[in-house]
Amino acid sequence: MKRIFWIALTSVMAVAATMSCQKENNALIGADTVTFTVMAPAGVQTKDISDGLTVNCVYWAAFDENNAPVDGLSGKEIMTDRRASFDVKLVKDYPYNFVFWAQYEDADGVQKAYDLTSFDSDAKVQVSYAGDANDECRDAFYKQEIIKISSAGESRTIELRRPFAQINFLAADYQSVEEVEVHKSLKSTVTIEGLPTVLNLLDGSVEGSGSTVLSATPVPTDPAYFTVKGVQYGWYSMNYVLASDDKRLNSVTATFTHDKSANPVVLEVANVPYQRNYRTNIIGDFLTEIAQVNVVVMEEFDEPDYIVENN
Repeated sequence: MKRIFWIALTSVMAVAATMSCQKENNALIGADTVTFTVMAPAGVQTKDISDGLTVNCVYWAAFDENNAPVDGLSGKEIMTDRRASFDVKLVKDYPYNFVFWAQYEDADGVQKAYDLTSFDSDAKVQVSYAGDANDECRDAFYKQEIIKISSAGESRTIELRRPFAQINFLAADYQSVEEVEVHKSLKSTVTIEGLPTVLNLLDGSVEGSGSTVLSATPVPTDPAYFTVKGVQYGWYSMNYVLASDDKRLNSVTATFTHDKSANPVVLEVANVPYQRNYRTNIIGDFLTEIAQVNVVVMEEFDEPDYIVENN
C-alpha cells in the first residue's frame, strides 16, 4: 500500500533595503524624492529551490487614495546582483498606494507565466498555468504599501512576499529510484481544480477559478533533494500556485511517467491544504511497493543422479 501524508511549512522571503536620497536642484515645490532599493535576501550562499535568485526585475506603480493610477508614477527596474534602486518624486504628506511585483524575465523581457498588461491601471497580475511544471522561474514576489513622505531624504524598506503556495511531491523512495536510474527520465504532471488566476495587488485578493494542469516536465534535479524536519526526500514535483491568505483545501492529482514503464503512476490526494506563502509537502513512496521475498532451501537433489562407473 502506498503511504501519503502532507506537511505544511512556512516559506517566507524577507527583502532588506538600503536607501539613500538626494533632492534635485529643480525639485517641485512641495515635492521630494524618495529612493527605493529592493534586494533579494542576503546570506544565501548555495543554490536551492525557492531561494528567490531567479527574480531579476521589479515592476512598480503608484495609485491615489481612490486607487486610481497616478500618471507618471510607474516603471520597471532591472535587478543586478539581487538589487534594484530607483528614485521617485512624491508630493509631501500625500498617501500614495504603491504596489511592487518582482519576477523573472528572459533575455527578451518575456515572462510566460505572468501577464502585467493592466498592471499600471488596476495593479492586477494575470497568472497562466500553461507551460512547464517544476519551473523555478515561476517564482515571484509582491508588496502593497501606503507611502507618505513628510521631508526630504526619506527612505523606505520594502519587504516582498510570495503570492503563491508551493505544492510539492517529495519521495521517500527516491534513493531506490536513483539506484536503477529511473529518475533520469521521470516526469510529472499535476492537476488541481479551482485555482485562482488573477491577483489584485491593491488589496491582495484573488479572482478566477478553473481546472489547472501543469504539464509533464522532468522532475527537479538542482537540487534533487529537499529536507523536511531532518529527513531527506527527493523532488518528484514542485509547483507554485496562486493562493489566498486563508488556508484552503483542494484535491491534487499527480501523474508520473518514466521510460522504464509504459504504465503511468497516478496519485489522487484529497483535502490538500494550501495557503499563500506556505509550502505544502505531500510525502510518500510513490513509485515503489514493498515486495515480500520468501527464501526456501530445497534439500532434495534433482533426480536421477549421475552415475560414473570406474572399472
